[in-house]
Amino acid sequence: MAPALVYLSSDYSKMNAIDNVIANNTDDCGCCSATASNNWWQIDLGKKYLIEEIRVYGRGSACLFGHYGYGCLHEGHCALEYDTAIGACSSCVPGWEGDACNHECAPGEYGKGCTLHCGHCHDGNSTCNYSNGHCPHGCVAGYKGDLCKSPCDPGEYGPGCILCGQCGDGNTTCNTDNGYCPQGCASGFKGDLCNLPCAPGEFGLNCSSNCGYCHDGNTTCDASNGHCPTGCAAGYKGDFCKTKCFPGEYGPGCTSRCGQCSYGNATCNVYNGHCSSGCAPGYREDICSTPCDPGNYGLGCTSNCGQCRDGNTTCNIDNGHCPNGCASGFKGETCQTPCKDGAFGKDCIHYCALCINGDCNTLDGTCRSGCIRGYMGQFCNESLYDGNIAEHKNTSQYIDTNPTNRDVWNANNAVDGVNNCSVVNGDYYSLSSYSSYPWWQVDLGKVYNIQGIKVFGRKGREADIQLKGFQVHLSETKSALNNSDNVVTYDSSVYPSDGIFDIPVAERKARFCRLQIDASTGQSRPIVLCEVEVYGTGMIFK
Repeated sequence: MAPALVYLSSDYSKMNAIDNVIANNTDDCGCCSATASNNWWQIDLGKKYLIEEIRVYGRGSACLFGHYGYGCLHEGHCALEYDTAIGACSSCVPGWEGDACNHECAPGEYGKGCTLHCGHCHDGNSTCNYSNGHCPHGCVAGYKGDLCKSPCDPGEYGPGCILCGQCGDGNTTCNTDNGYCPQGCASGFKGDLCNLPCAPGEFGLNCSSNCGYCHDGNTTCDASNGHCPTGCAAGYKGDFCKTKCFPGEYGPGCTSRCGQCSYGNATCNVYNGHCSSGCAPGYREDICSTPCDPGNYGLGCTSNCGQCRDGNTTCNIDNGHCPNGCASGFKGETCQTPCKDGAFGKDCIHYCALCINGDCNTLDGTCRSGCIRGYMGQFCNESLYDGNIAEHKNTSQYIDTNPTNRDVWNANNAVDGVNNCSVVNGDYYSLSSYSSYPWWQVDLGKVYNIQGIKVFGRKGREADIQLKGFQVHLSETKSALNNSDNVVTYDSSVYPSDGIFDIPVAERKARFCRLQIDASTGQSRPIVLCEVEVYGTGMIFK
């Protein structure tokens, strides 16, 4: 056995371990053994025994680390060296204080020497772990970290510093305690914390606006600005697709224009462009944007063009009028009325009175049954006699007995033999006074067998009202001129573009020829003439 330890004059002999003396005052009793080195002790029992129990009694002060005193019943929390007899520590572990490190830190303190103070714990700033300062139930609102000493960064709030919602003035401006946004939510979000996106169909600040009529449905607009990503539904337009199409517009985004509806091109359906009342004349199909095919016109394009001069596909698609008049043999605004017996040519303005019984081809005027007496040729317009019998004969015209400042031109100008009046003045034309029944007449000097009359009027401005609608009176005596049976049957309501009227007469005997405007019009006007040719023995159509 190693040599015995001698301490404070006490003998710690090896035999003291088997002297059957057990005492608590270890150093005073001298009943303990100890070695100075080579720490081992053993006993030889002298023979073999069946060992059932071994009891070892150590020193009264030989406690485990952290325990001290009688029976090692006291406990301290030393960090390094420790006197097991009196519990004296050179330093304590965090969370403890006192000479024996046996006093916990006071509430609100923690750490080595209890020199640190708790942070902002959820349950109060005296509830942190006395050893490491951790808050067992987290931090109060506005703080974060294990120690709850770090305030929330901008954009964070509440216990543990949760991220702010979408505030109206930025997502760093919410209240650090409760997360409320002082200026409300940004567009596209709602709720007290502005962390709820708008429901489908909502948009804008606090989701307070409703989507418009988007192309893909009124729940598909951008939650931030309300714009429809694929445009507007039919019938609506604008950034928010809430503006209904203006009259005349239709379709998605109102980008299409109405067709030609019967009640105007602003009356179509704003969704599909259909014209509920049908199409205006000249157009067809549901949206009335397709014009009639050539040759058709009118409502629904169901009418066929008449016999236009330029072909039966050239009429106006609205009303069927032929822009350049009718083909030979037809008349009327739509050129669908054939010439009646005795008339022929373009617009039926020529007459074949010199054909027997007025029987001529309505297209070209060819006499089909021959000529009346005194005429010959294919058209029976070649006279067997002389020409104009009115030239240089005596004339007269209506003169107002109460003259005004208006001029009156010589009536003889209408029989001076000049039928191509180049200038409208008193050197070429005759001009009566203004009246609701103006007239002009010529005295042929004797009775003739009248075959035809040719009247040359003005062309151009005002020509229509100064001669249109006149009547021709033929009589053997001057006094009988106004008798109704002396009026030559002739339609002068259509004014020829060249101002020339060819008036056939079926062999009527007369000395006096009068041209008179029908008094029934009630309009005051003069009668203006360039030339009047009367044929009794000459050619009618030159």
